[in-house]
Amino acid sequence: MQILEENDQHVKIELSGELTIYQAQEMYEFLTPWVMKPIDLLIDVTRITDLDTSAIQLLVMVNKAKREQQQQCLLLVENPLFIQVMAKLGVNALNHNLALQPSA
Repeated sequence: MQILEENDQHVKIELSGELTIYQAQEMYEFLTPWVMKPIDLLIDVTRITDLDTSAIQLLVMVNKAKREQQQQCLLLVENPLFIQVMAKLGVNALNHNLALQPSA
């Protein structure tokens, strides 16, 4: 987990490696300060190698919090694993509306 870019309008964060229940607390602590700031979040998930529902739940929570603040949480995705897990879980079908975009 690292910050790739930060300015007055957004922060771009990279999540990488395993994002499972074992990393959930660390991921929560890393993302929470950015959720509280009045800026958009761009989260690059391209380098994730493993994830489970705890990571998805945390991203859904972050997305919900940003929407309540009238801000955006955009997931930058060039990761077949991430897309497959999202589809299998039917996350967007559950009306969580996570914004997915190919990473640049």
